[in-house]
Amino acid sequence: MTSVSVTPELPAPGTVCMLTTYGPTTLHTRPVTVWPGDCPCDLLVLTEPDAEKISDIADRPDVALGGPCPDGWWSAEGSAVVDQDATAAALVAAGLPSQRRLTVVRITLSRLREWTVTGGGPWDNTYAERTFA
Repeated sequence: MTSVSVTPELPAPGTVCMLTTYGPTTLHTRPVTVWPGDCPCDLLVLTEPDAEKISDIADRPDVALGGPCPDGWWSAEGSAVVDQDATAAALVAAGLPSQRRLTVVRITLSRLREWTVTGGGPWDNTYAERTFA
């Protein structure tokens, strides 16, 4: 694996990826759709207010995200909080009716990584990493 100087970009608005949280006894991974936050290191997830991920995050805010990108894979780590104040704006940005009963999980990223396939298989790739202060 070769490290390159390319800076990975945040996933595009509406990207479906996998979110991993810590549950009481094990890790929990489930698909979510991410939207950009209001700073370069934030991603937003819209979810039901009583979703299991909300209680997981309340108990331990460390999370991981990951998924495919057009030429490989990406992953990110960060800290999540429930952000009730961001819900209305996030619904509008996502094109959803503002009366939906949803809440926003704000994920502040600490690291974003990307692996770009450069050859015939997943073992032939380059690696780029971006950290956020």
